[in-house]
Amino acid sequence: MKISQRLLLAGAVSIAAAVIAGGTGLVGMNLAGNSTDRVTMIAESIRHHMEGDMMHDALRGDVLLALKASAAGDAAELDAVTQEVADHANSFREAVAANEGLPLPEDISATLQALKPNLDSYINSAKNIVAVASQDPASANAQFADFMTAFEALEEDMGTAADQIQAAADDINSTAAAQRGQLQLLLVTALLASAGIVGLFSFLTIRAVVTPINEMSNAMNTLAKGNTSVAIPATSRKDEIGAMASSVLVFKTSMIESERLKAAKDEADRQAAAERTKMMESLADMFETSMGGIVVSVSSAATELQATAQSLQSTAEVTSRKTSAVADASQQTTDNVQSVAAATEQLSASINEIGNQVNQSSNIISSAVIQAEKTNARVKALADTSRKIGEVVTLINEIASQTNLLALNATIESARAGEMGKGFAVVASEVKNLANQTAKATEVIAAQVRDIQDATQHSATAIDEIANTIGKVHEIGVAIQAAVSQQAAATQQISRNVHDASSGTKAVAENIIGVTESSQATSAGSGEVLTAAAELAESSERLRREMSRFVQSVRAA
Repeated sequence: MKISQRLLLAGAVSIAAAVIAGGTGLVGMNLAGNSTDRVTMIAESIRHHMEGDMMHDALRGDVLLALKASAAGDAAELDAVTQEVADHANSFREAVAANEGLPLPEDISATLQALKPNLDSYINSAKNIVAVASQDPASANAQFADFMTAFEALEEDMGTAADQIQAAADDINSTAAAQRGQLQLLLVTALLASAGIVGLFSFLTIRAVVTPINEMSNAMNTLAKGNTSVAIPATSRKDEIGAMASSVLVFKTSMIESERLKAAKDEADRQAAAERTKMMESLADMFETSMGGIVVSVSSAATELQATAQSLQSTAEVTSRKTSAVADASQQTTDNVQSVAAATEQLSASINEIGNQVNQSSNIISSAVIQAEKTNARVKALADTSRKIGEVVTLINEIASQTNLLALNATIESARAGEMGKGFAVVASEVKNLANQTAKATEVIAAQVRDIQDATQHSATAIDEIANTIGKVHEIGVAIQAAVSQQAAATQQISRNVHDASSGTKAVAENIIGVTESSQATSAGSGEVLTAAAELAESSERLRREMSRFVQSVRAA
Protein backbone atom coordinates (compact mmCIF):
# COMPACT_ATOMS: atom_id res chain seq x y z
CA MET A 1 0.00 0.00 0.00
CA LYS A 2 1.32 3.42 -0.93
CA ILE A 3 2.10 6.02 1.69
CA SER A 4 -0.56 8.32 0.27
CA GLN A 5 -3.10 5.51 0.60
CA ARG A 6 -1.89 4.80 4.13
CA LEU A 7 -2.22 8.48 5.01
CA LEU A 8 -5.66 8.61 3.41
CA LEU A 9 -6.65 5.49 5.35
CA ALA A 10 -5.24 6.97 8.55
CA GLY A 11 -7.14 10.17 7.86
CA ALA A 12 -10.29 8.17 7.11
CA VAL A 13 -9.85 6.18 10.33
CA SER A 14 -9.27 9.42 12.26
CA ILE A 15 -12.35 10.92 10.66
CA ALA A 16 -14.31 7.74 11.42
CA ALA A 17 -13.10 7.87 15.02
CA ALA A 18 -14.04 11.53 15.19
CA VAL A 19 -17.42 10.71 13.64
CA ILE A 20 -17.93 7.91 16.17
CA ALA A 21 -16.92 10.19 19.01
CA GLY A 22 -19.03 12.98 17.58
CA GLY A 23 -21.95 10.61 17.00
CA THR A 24 -21.62 9.33 20.51
CA GLY A 25 -21.54 12.88 21.77
CA LEU A 26 -24.51 13.75 19.58
CA VAL A 27 -26.47 10.78 20.90
CA GLY A 28 -25.47 11.79 24.39
CA MET A 29 -26.51 15.34 23.67
CA ASN A 30 -29.82 14.11 22.34
CA LEU A 31 -30.30 11.94 25.40
CA ALA A 32 -29.23 14.79 27.63
CA GLY A 33 -31.53 17.07 25.72
CA ASN A 34 -34.40 14.65 26.13
CA SER A 35 -33.60 14.29 29.81
CA THR A 36 -33.37 18.04 30.13
CA ASP A 37 -36.69 18.44 28.35
CA ARG A 38 -38.27 15.87 30.65
CA VAL A 39 -36.71 17.47 33.71
CA THR A 40 -37.84 20.86 32.50
CA MET A 41 -41.32 19.47 31.90
CA ILE A 42 -41.43 17.87 35.34
CA ALA A 43 -40.07 21.05 36.89
CA GLU A 44 -42.75 23.04 35.07
CA SER A 45 -45.43 20.58 36.15
CA ILE A 46 -44.17 20.83 39.71
CA ARG A 47 -44.29 24.61 39.46
CA HIS A 48 -47.82 24.48 38.07
CA HIS A 49 -48.84 21.96 40.70
CA MET A 50 -47.35 24.12 43.44
CA GLU A 51 -49.19 27.12 42.04
CA GLY A 52 -52.38 25.05 42.06
CA ASP A 53 -51.64 23.88 45.57
CA MET A 54 -51.07 27.48 46.60
CA MET A 55 -54.33 28.50 44.96
CA HIS A 56 -55.93 25.57 46.81
CA ASP A 57 -54.77 27.05 50.11
CA ALA A 58 -55.45 30.63 48.94
CA LEU A 59 -59.11 29.81 48.25
CA ARG A 60 -59.45 28.39 51.75
CA GLY A 61 -57.89 31.59 53.11
CA ASP A 62 -60.28 33.65 51.00
CA VAL A 63 -63.25 31.75 52.42
CA LEU A 64 -62.01 32.24 55.98
CA LEU A 65 -61.40 35.94 55.29
CA ALA A 66 -64.86 36.28 53.79
CA LEU A 67 -66.45 34.65 56.86
CA LYS A 68 -64.47 36.99 59.08
CA ALA A 69 -65.43 40.05 57.03
CA SER A 70 -69.03 38.89 57.05
CA ALA A 71 -69.00 38.59 60.79
CA ALA A 72 -67.48 42.04 61.00
CA GLY A 73 -69.88 43.43 58.43
CA ASP A 74 -67.02 44.66 56.30
CA ALA A 75 -68.59 44.90 52.85
CA ALA A 76 -65.46 46.29 51.22
CA GLU A 77 -63.44 43.39 52.43
CA LEU A 78 -66.04 41.05 51.13
CA ASP A 79 -65.90 42.68 47.74
CA ALA A 80 -62.12 42.33 47.70
CA VAL A 81 -62.32 38.73 48.80
CA THR A 82 -64.90 38.01 46.11
CA GLN A 83 -62.47 39.31 43.49
CA GLU A 84 -59.57 37.36 44.96
CA VAL A 85 -61.60 34.17 45.01
CA ALA A 86 -62.33 34.65 41.35
CA ASP A 87 -58.65 35.35 40.60
CA HIS A 88 -57.40 32.44 42.69
CA ALA A 89 -59.95 30.10 41.15
CA ASN A 90 -58.85 31.10 37.66
CA SER A 91 -55.20 30.67 38.59
CA PHE A 92 -55.94 27.25 40.06
CA ARG A 93 -57.77 26.16 36.95
CA GLU A 94 -54.95 27.52 34.74
CA ALA A 95 -52.29 25.65 36.73
CA VAL A 96 -54.19 22.38 36.41
CA ALA A 97 -54.86 23.04 32.72
CA ALA A 98 -51.19 23.83 32.21
CA ASN A 99 -50.20 20.46 33.65
CA GLU A 100 -52.81 18.79 31.52
CA GLY A 101 -51.15 20.38 28.49
CA LEU A 102 -47.78 18.89 29.40
CA PRO A 103 -46.72 15.41 28.13
CA LEU A 104 -46.82 14.01 31.64
CA PRO A 105 -46.98 10.33 32.38
CA GLU A 106 -50.40 8.76 31.99
CA ASP A 107 -50.93 8.24 35.70
CA ILE A 108 -50.39 11.93 36.35
CA SER A 109 -52.65 12.88 33.47
CA ALA A 110 -55.28 10.49 34.82
CA THR A 111 -54.98 11.96 38.31
CA LEU A 112 -55.33 15.46 36.89
CA GLN A 113 -58.42 14.41 35.00
CA ALA A 114 -59.78 12.75 38.13
CA LEU A 115 -59.33 15.83 40.35
CA LYS A 116 -61.34 18.14 38.09
CA PRO A 117 -64.69 17.33 39.68
CA ASN A 118 -63.28 17.91 43.12
CA LEU A 119 -61.64 21.08 41.80
CA ASP A 120 -64.92 22.35 40.41
CA SER A 121 -66.74 21.43 43.62
CA TYR A 122 -64.09 23.12 45.75
CA ILE A 123 -64.09 26.34 43.68
CA ASN A 124 -67.90 26.46 43.53
CA SER A 125 -68.13 25.87 47.28
CA ALA A 126 -65.68 28.71 47.93
CA LYS A 127 -67.55 31.08 45.64
CA ASN A 128 -70.94 30.17 47.23
CA ILE A 129 -69.64 30.78 50.75
CA VAL A 130 -68.15 34.14 49.77
CA ALA A 131 -71.34 35.10 47.95
CA VAL A 132 -73.58 34.03 50.84
CA ALA A 133 -71.29 35.59 53.47
CA SER A 134 -72.22 39.12 52.42
CA GLN A 135 -75.92 38.39 52.82
CA ASP A 136 -76.22 35.53 55.29
CA PRO A 137 -73.18 35.00 57.45
CA ALA A 138 -74.82 32.16 59.34
CA SER A 139 -75.60 30.23 56.20
CA ALA A 140 -72.08 30.85 55.02
CA ASN A 141 -70.70 29.46 58.25
CA ALA A 142 -72.97 26.47 57.91
CA GLN A 143 -71.56 25.70 54.43
CA PHE A 144 -68.01 25.89 55.74
CA ALA A 145 -68.06 22.24 56.80
CA ASP A 146 -68.96 21.10 53.27
CA PHE A 147 -66.27 23.47 51.98
CA MET A 148 -63.64 21.81 54.15
CA THR A 149 -64.82 18.43 52.96
CA ALA A 150 -64.28 19.56 49.38
CA PHE A 151 -60.97 21.08 50.46
CA GLU A 152 -59.74 17.82 51.93
CA ALA A 153 -60.94 15.78 48.96
CA LEU A 154 -59.14 18.10 46.59
CA GLU A 155 -56.13 18.18 48.89
CA GLU A 156 -55.96 14.40 48.69
CA ASP A 157 -56.13 14.52 44.90
CA MET A 158 -53.50 17.26 44.84
CA GLY A 159 -51.31 15.21 47.16
CA THR A 160 -51.71 12.19 44.90
CA ALA A 161 -50.78 14.28 41.87
CA ALA A 162 -47.86 15.78 43.78
CA ASP A 163 -46.63 12.34 44.73
CA GLN A 164 -46.97 11.17 41.15
CA ILE A 165 -45.19 14.24 39.83
CA GLN A 166 -42.42 13.80 42.39
CA ALA A 167 -42.15 10.14 41.51
CA ALA A 168 -41.95 11.08 37.84
CA ALA A 169 -39.31 13.67 38.68
CA ASP A 170 -37.35 11.10 40.65
CA ASP A 171 -37.67 8.62 37.80
CA ILE A 172 -36.53 11.21 35.30
CA ASN A 173 -33.60 12.18 37.52
CA SER A 174 -32.55 8.57 38.02
CA THR A 175 -32.98 7.90 34.31
CA ALA A 176 -30.96 11.02 33.48
CA ALA A 177 -28.28 9.97 35.95
CA ALA A 178 -28.17 6.50 34.44
CA GLN A 179 -28.10 7.91 30.94
CA ARG A 180 -25.41 10.34 32.02
CA GLY A 181 -23.30 7.45 33.32
CA GLN A 182 -23.95 5.45 30.19
CA LEU A 183 -23.21 8.47 28.08
CA GLN A 184 -19.97 9.11 29.95
CA LEU A 185 -19.01 5.46 29.55
CA LEU A 186 -19.95 5.57 25.89
CA LEU A 187 -18.02 8.79 25.35
CA VAL A 188 -15.00 7.47 27.22
CA THR A 189 -15.23 4.20 25.29
CA ALA A 190 -15.60 6.04 21.99
CA LEU A 191 -12.74 8.36 22.83
CA LEU A 192 -10.54 5.49 23.96
CA ALA A 193 -11.51 3.45 20.91
CA SER A 194 -10.84 6.43 18.66
CA ALA A 195 -7.56 7.14 20.40
CA GLY A 196 -6.64 3.45 20.21
CA ILE A 197 -7.55 3.22 16.54
CA VAL A 198 -5.73 6.46 15.71
CA GLY A 199 -2.77 5.39 17.84
CA LEU A 200 -2.74 1.95 16.20
CA PHE A 201 -2.87 3.43 12.73
CA SER A 202 -0.27 6.01 13.73
CA PHE A 203 1.96 3.23 15.03
CA LEU A 204 1.39 1.18 11.90
CA THR A 205 1.99 4.26 9.75
CA ILE A 206 5.19 5.08 11.63
CA ARG A 207 6.25 1.48 11.42
CA ALA A 208 5.40 1.29 7.73
CA VAL A 209 6.67 4.77 6.78
CA VAL A 210 8.94 6.42 9.33
CA THR A 211 11.01 3.34 10.15
CA PRO A 212 11.76 2.54 6.48
CA ILE A 213 12.47 6.21 5.88
CA ASN A 214 14.96 6.21 8.78
CA GLU A 215 16.53 3.04 7.40
CA MET A 216 16.62 4.65 3.96
CA SER A 217 18.19 7.79 5.45
CA ASN A 218 20.87 5.70 7.18
CA ALA A 219 21.54 3.83 3.93
CA MET A 220 21.79 7.13 2.03
CA ASN A 221 24.16 8.55 4.65
CA THR A 222 26.29 5.42 4.33
CA LEU A 223 26.24 5.79 0.54
CA ALA A 224 27.15 9.46 0.88
CA LYS A 225 30.26 8.36 2.80
CA GLY A 226 31.25 6.25 -0.21
CA ASN A 227 30.33 2.83 1.22
CA THR A 228 28.58 1.08 -1.68
CA SER A 229 28.34 -2.27 0.15
CA VAL A 230 25.34 -1.09 2.19
CA ALA A 231 22.06 -2.91 1.45
CA ILE A 232 19.21 -0.71 0.24
CA PRO A 233 16.06 -1.51 2.28
CA ALA A 234 12.45 -1.70 1.02
CA THR A 235 13.37 -2.23 -2.64
CA SER A 236 10.52 -4.76 -3.00
CA ARG A 237 7.85 -2.35 -1.74
CA LYS A 238 5.32 -0.97 -4.19
CA ASP A 239 4.76 2.38 -2.49
CA GLU A 240 6.61 5.67 -2.49
CA ILE A 241 9.30 4.24 -0.19
CA GLY A 242 9.81 1.47 -2.73
CA ALA A 243 10.15 4.12 -5.44
CA MET A 244 12.59 6.01 -3.20
CA ALA A 245 14.49 2.77 -2.57
CA SER A 246 14.60 2.13 -6.32
CA SER A 247 15.99 5.65 -6.83
CA VAL A 248 18.57 5.11 -4.08
CA LEU A 249 19.41 1.73 -5.63
CA VAL A 250 19.91 3.49 -8.97
CA PHE A 251 22.11 6.02 -7.12
CA LYS A 252 24.06 3.14 -5.53
CA THR A 253 24.38 1.44 -8.92
CA SER A 254 25.54 4.74 -10.39
CA MET A 255 28.10 5.13 -7.59
CA ILE A 256 29.34 1.57 -8.18
CA GLU A 257 29.46 2.25 -11.91
CA SER A 258 31.21 5.56 -11.23
CA GLU A 259 33.77 3.80 -9.02
CA ARG A 260 34.17 1.15 -11.71
CA LEU A 261 34.60 3.83 -14.36
CA LYS A 262 37.06 5.67 -12.09
CA ALA A 263 39.01 2.44 -11.56
CA ALA A 264 38.82 1.78 -15.29
CA LYS A 265 39.98 5.35 -15.94
CA ASP A 266 42.84 4.92 -13.47
CA GLU A 267 43.72 1.63 -15.14
CA ALA A 268 43.40 3.29 -18.55
CA ASP A 269 45.61 6.16 -17.33
CA ARG A 270 48.09 3.62 -16.00
CA GLN A 271 47.99 1.70 -19.26
CA ALA A 272 48.19 4.96 -21.19
CA ALA A 273 51.22 5.96 -19.10
CA ALA A 274 52.72 2.52 -19.67
CA GLU A 275 51.90 2.73 -23.37
CA ARG A 276 53.27 6.28 -23.46
CA THR A 277 56.43 5.05 -21.75
CA LYS A 278 56.55 2.12 -24.12
CA MET A 279 55.90 4.46 -27.02
CA MET A 280 58.62 6.80 -25.79
CA GLU A 281 60.99 3.86 -25.46
CA SER A 282 59.93 2.65 -28.90
CA LEU A 283 60.36 6.18 -30.21
CA ALA A 284 63.75 6.34 -28.51
CA ASP A 285 64.68 2.96 -30.00
CA MET A 286 63.39 4.02 -33.39
CA PHE A 287 65.12 7.37 -33.07
CA GLU A 288 68.29 5.67 -31.88
CA THR A 289 68.09 3.18 -34.74
CA SER A 290 67.25 5.83 -37.31
CA MET A 291 69.63 8.43 -35.99
CA GLY A 292 72.23 5.73 -35.32
CA GLY A 293 71.97 4.70 -38.94
CA ILE A 294 72.11 8.32 -39.97
CA VAL A 295 75.11 8.96 -37.74
CA VAL A 296 76.77 5.82 -39.05
CA SER A 297 75.95 6.94 -42.58
CA VAL A 298 77.33 10.40 -41.84
CA SER A 299 80.43 8.91 -40.20
CA SER A 300 80.86 6.49 -43.10
CA ALA A 301 80.30 9.30 -45.56
CA ALA A 302 82.81 11.43 -43.67
CA THR A 303 85.30 8.55 -43.62
CA GLU A 304 84.67 7.89 -47.30
CA LEU A 305 85.00 11.59 -47.98
CA GLN A 306 88.27 11.65 -46.06
CA ALA A 307 89.50 8.59 -47.98
CA THR A 308 88.37 10.13 -51.25
CA ALA A 309 90.03 13.42 -50.36
CA GLN A 310 93.20 11.61 -49.38
CA SER A 311 93.02 9.58 -52.61
CA LEU A 312 92.41 12.76 -54.53
CA GLN A 313 95.33 14.41 -52.80
CA SER A 314 97.53 11.37 -53.49
CA THR A 315 96.36 11.32 -57.09
CA ALA A 316 97.10 15.00 -57.39
CA GLU A 317 100.56 14.43 -55.95
CA VAL A 318 101.16 11.51 -58.33
CA THR A 319 99.87 13.61 -61.20
CA SER A 320 102.18 16.40 -60.14
CA ARG A 321 105.11 14.02 -60.03
CA LYS A 322 104.16 12.51 -63.37
CA THR A 323 103.75 15.90 -64.96
CA SER A 324 107.18 16.81 -63.59
CA ALA A 325 108.53 13.67 -65.19
CA VAL A 326 106.74 14.54 -68.42
CA ALA A 327 108.13 18.06 -68.19
CA ASP A 328 111.61 16.68 -67.68
CA ALA A 329 111.06 14.29 -70.57
CA SER A 330 109.75 17.11 -72.70
CA GLN A 331 112.75 19.21 -71.82
CA GLN A 332 114.97 16.29 -72.61
CA THR A 333 113.15 15.80 -75.90
CA THR A 334 113.66 19.46 -76.67
CA ASP A 335 117.35 19.16 -75.91
CA ASN A 336 117.53 16.09 -78.03
CA VAL A 337 115.74 17.77 -80.90
CA GLN A 338 118.11 20.71 -80.63
CA SER A 339 120.99 18.30 -80.60
CA VAL A 340 119.53 16.68 -83.68
CA ALA A 341 119.22 20.08 -85.35
CA ALA A 342 122.77 20.94 -84.44
CA ALA A 343 124.11 17.62 -85.60
CA THR A 344 122.17 17.23 -88.78
CA GLU A 345 125.45 17.15 -90.69
CA GLN A 346 126.54 14.39 -88.37
CA LEU A 347 123.28 12.53 -88.94
CA SER A 348 124.84 9.65 -90.63
CA ALA A 349 127.37 9.12 -87.90
CA SER A 350 124.84 9.63 -85.10
CA ILE A 351 121.93 7.72 -86.60
CA ASN A 352 122.17 5.00 -84.06
CA GLU A 353 122.32 7.45 -81.18
CA ILE A 354 119.36 9.32 -82.62
CA GLY A 355 117.52 6.03 -83.03
CA ASN A 356 118.19 5.20 -79.43
CA GLN A 357 117.14 8.64 -78.30
CA VAL A 358 114.05 8.44 -80.47
CA ASN A 359 113.25 5.04 -79.04
CA GLN A 360 113.78 6.41 -75.56
CA SER A 361 111.64 9.41 -76.38
CA SER A 362 109.00 7.12 -77.82
CA ASN A 363 109.06 5.01 -74.69
CA ILE A 364 108.90 8.09 -72.49
CA ILE A 365 106.09 9.51 -74.60
CA SER A 366 104.27 6.17 -74.47
CA SER A 367 104.72 6.19 -70.73
CA ALA A 368 103.50 9.78 -70.69
CA VAL A 369 100.48 8.72 -72.75
CA ILE A 370 99.79 5.92 -70.32
CA GLN A 371 100.29 8.23 -67.34
CA ALA A 372 98.13 10.86 -69.01
CA GLU A 373 95.40 8.28 -69.58
CA LYS A 374 95.75 7.13 -65.98
CA THR A 375 95.71 10.74 -64.83
CA ASN A 376 92.66 11.34 -67.00
CA ALA A 377 91.01 8.24 -65.53
CA ARG A 378 91.90 9.39 -62.01
CA VAL A 379 90.63 12.87 -62.75
CA LYS A 380 87.41 11.33 -64.04
CA ALA A 381 87.36 9.17 -60.92
CA LEU A 382 87.96 12.36 -58.98
CA ALA A 383 84.99 13.88 -60.82
CA ASP A 384 82.90 10.83 -59.99
CA THR A 385 84.16 11.01 -56.42
CA SER A 386 83.27 14.69 -56.33
CA ARG A 387 79.83 13.78 -57.67
CA LYS A 388 79.54 11.08 -55.00
CA ILE A 389 80.72 13.60 -52.44
CA GLY A 390 77.96 15.87 -53.70
CA GLU A 391 75.48 12.99 -53.31
CA VAL A 392 76.84 12.33 -49.83
CA VAL A 393 76.50 16.02 -49.03
CA THR A 394 72.93 15.90 -50.37
CA LEU A 395 72.35 12.80 -48.24
CA ILE A 396 73.81 14.58 -45.23
CA ASN A 397 71.58 17.57 -45.95
CA GLU A 398 68.55 15.25 -46.20
CA ILE A 399 69.67 13.56 -43.00
CA ALA A 400 69.95 16.96 -41.33
CA SER A 401 66.44 17.82 -42.60
CA GLN A 402 65.14 14.48 -41.32
CA THR A 403 66.95 15.07 -38.04
CA ASN A 404 65.36 18.52 -37.85
CA LEU A 405 61.94 16.95 -38.55
CA LEU A 406 62.54 14.28 -35.90
CA ALA A 407 63.61 17.01 -33.46
CA LEU A 408 60.40 18.91 -34.30
CA ASN A 409 58.33 15.76 -33.72
CA ALA A 410 60.24 15.19 -30.48
CA THR A 411 59.47 18.79 -29.45
CA ILE A 412 55.77 18.19 -30.15
CA GLU A 413 55.79 14.93 -28.18
CA SER A 414 57.63 16.62 -25.30
CA ALA A 415 54.97 19.37 -25.28
CA ARG A 416 52.31 16.68 -25.07
CA ALA A 417 54.20 14.97 -22.25
CA GLY A 418 54.04 18.18 -20.16
CA GLU A 419 56.42 18.41 -17.21
CA MET A 420 57.90 14.98 -17.98
CA GLY A 421 58.96 16.13 -21.44
CA LYS A 422 60.87 19.30 -20.51
CA GLY A 423 64.28 17.57 -20.59
CA PHE A 424 63.16 15.84 -23.76
CA ALA A 425 62.37 19.27 -25.27
CA VAL A 426 65.83 20.64 -24.34
CA VAL A 427 67.61 17.69 -25.95
CA ALA A 428 65.31 17.93 -28.99
CA SER A 429 66.20 21.62 -29.29
CA GLU A 430 69.93 20.80 -29.11
CA VAL A 431 69.47 18.07 -31.73
CA LYS A 432 67.61 20.57 -33.90
CA ASN A 433 70.43 23.13 -33.50
CA LEU A 434 73.00 20.45 -34.30
CA ALA A 435 70.97 19.44 -37.37
CA ASN A 436 70.95 23.09 -38.48
CA GLN A 437 74.73 23.29 -37.93
CA THR A 438 75.13 20.07 -39.92
CA ALA A 439 73.00 21.53 -42.71
CA LYS A 440 75.17 24.67 -42.73
CA ALA A 441 78.36 22.55 -42.73
CA THR A 442 77.01 20.47 -45.63
CA GLU A 443 76.25 23.68 -47.51
CA VAL A 444 79.89 24.75 -47.04
CA ILE A 445 81.07 21.28 -48.08
CA ALA A 446 78.71 21.36 -51.06
CA ALA A 447 80.18 24.69 -52.14
CA GLN A 448 83.73 23.33 -51.77
CA VAL A 449 82.75 20.14 -53.61
CA ARG A 450 81.35 22.24 -56.44
CA ASP A 451 84.66 24.10 -56.55
CA ILE A 452 86.47 20.74 -56.62
CA GLN A 453 84.15 19.53 -59.37
CA ASP A 454 84.85 22.67 -61.38
CA ALA A 455 88.61 22.27 -60.82
CA THR A 456 88.36 18.58 -61.64
CA GLN A 457 86.51 19.39 -64.85
CA HIS A 458 89.21 21.86 -65.80
CA SER A 459 91.87 19.27 -64.89
CA ALA A 460 90.11 16.66 -67.00
CA THR A 461 89.99 19.07 -69.93
CA ALA A 462 93.69 19.95 -69.52
CA ILE A 463 94.67 16.32 -69.18
CA ASP A 464 92.69 15.51 -72.33
CA GLU A 465 94.67 18.20 -74.09
CA ILE A 466 97.91 16.79 -72.61
CA ALA A 467 96.86 13.35 -73.77
CA ASN A 468 96.17 14.68 -77.23
CA THR A 469 99.50 16.48 -77.24
CA ILE A 470 101.35 13.45 -75.96
CA GLY A 471 99.56 11.43 -78.61
CA LYS A 472 100.84 13.83 -81.16
CA VAL A 473 104.30 13.59 -79.60
CA HIS A 474 103.96 9.84 -79.82
CA GLU A 475 103.02 10.12 -83.46
CA ILE A 476 105.99 12.42 -83.96
CA GLY A 477 108.20 9.92 -82.22
CA VAL A 478 106.89 7.23 -84.53
CA ALA A 479 107.54 9.52 -87.44
CA ILE A 480 111.04 10.22 -86.09
CA GLN A 481 111.61 6.54 -85.74
CA ALA A 482 110.45 6.08 -89.31
CA ALA A 483 112.60 8.99 -90.34
CA VAL A 484 115.63 7.46 -88.65
CA SER A 485 115.22 4.43 -90.83
CA GLN A 486 114.92 6.72 -93.77
CA GLN A 487 117.66 9.23 -92.70
CA ALA A 488 119.53 8.88 -95.78
CA ALA A 489 116.64 9.64 -98.02
CA ALA A 490 114.76 12.13 -95.88
CA THR A 491 117.16 14.62 -94.33
CA GLN A 492 114.84 17.48 -95.15
CA GLN A 493 111.98 15.60 -93.68
CA ILE A 494 114.03 15.12 -90.50
CA SER A 495 114.66 18.85 -90.38
CA ARG A 496 110.95 19.53 -90.62
CA ASN A 497 110.19 16.86 -88.08
CA VAL A 498 112.77 18.29 -85.72
CA HIS A 499 111.09 21.64 -86.09
CA ASP A 500 107.73 20.09 -85.46
CA ALA A 501 109.13 18.13 -82.54
CA SER A 502 110.53 21.33 -81.11
CA SER A 503 107.09 22.95 -81.39
CA GLY A 504 105.41 19.86 -79.95
CA THR A 505 107.76 19.64 -77.04
CA LYS A 506 107.18 23.31 -76.39
CA ALA A 507 103.41 22.71 -76.40
CA VAL A 508 103.90 19.68 -74.18
CA ALA A 509 105.92 21.77 -71.78
CA GLU A 510 103.23 24.42 -71.74
CA ASN A 511 100.49 21.81 -71.25
CA ILE A 512 102.49 20.10 -68.57
CA ILE A 513 102.68 23.45 -66.76
CA GLY A 514 98.86 23.60 -66.94
CA VAL A 515 98.61 20.04 -65.71
CA THR A 516 100.95 20.88 -62.85
CA GLU A 517 98.87 23.90 -61.89
CA SER A 518 95.69 21.80 -62.12
CA SER A 519 97.32 19.14 -59.99
CA GLN A 520 98.27 21.76 -57.43
CA ALA A 521 94.70 23.14 -57.48
CA THR A 522 93.37 19.61 -57.12
CA SER A 523 95.73 19.01 -54.22
CA ALA A 524 94.61 22.25 -52.56
CA GLY A 525 90.92 21.38 -53.16
CA SER A 526 91.44 17.89 -51.82
CA GLY A 527 93.04 19.43 -48.74
CA GLU A 528 89.96 21.59 -48.23
CA VAL A 529 87.74 18.55 -48.78
CA LEU A 530 89.84 16.64 -46.27
CA THR A 531 89.42 19.47 -43.74
CA ALA A 532 85.64 19.58 -44.37
CA ALA A 533 85.50 15.79 -44.05
CA ALA A 534 87.29 16.02 -40.71
CA GLU A 535 84.81 18.67 -39.56
CA LEU A 536 81.95 16.46 -40.79
CA ALA A 537 83.38 13.50 -38.87
CA GLU A 538 83.64 15.65 -35.74
CA SER A 539 80.04 16.87 -36.26
CA SER A 540 78.83 13.29 -36.74
CA GLU A 541 80.56 12.33 -33.47
CA ARG A 542 78.88 15.25 -31.69
CA LEU A 543 75.60 14.23 -33.29
CA ARG A 544 76.11 10.69 -31.97
CA ARG A 545 76.78 11.98 -28.43
CA GLU A 546 73.75 14.30 -28.51
CA MET A 547 71.65 11.45 -29.89
CA SER A 548 72.75 9.26 -26.96
CA ARG A 549 71.83 12.01 -24.49
CA PHE A 550 68.51 12.52 -26.26
CA VAL A 551 67.67 8.79 -26.17
CA GLN A 552 68.67 8.57 -22.49
CA SER A 553 66.43 11.58 -21.70
CA VAL A 554 63.52 10.00 -23.58
CA ARG A 555 63.94 6.69 -21.79
CA ALA A 556 64.34 8.42 -18.45
CA ALA A 557 61.09 10.33 -19.09
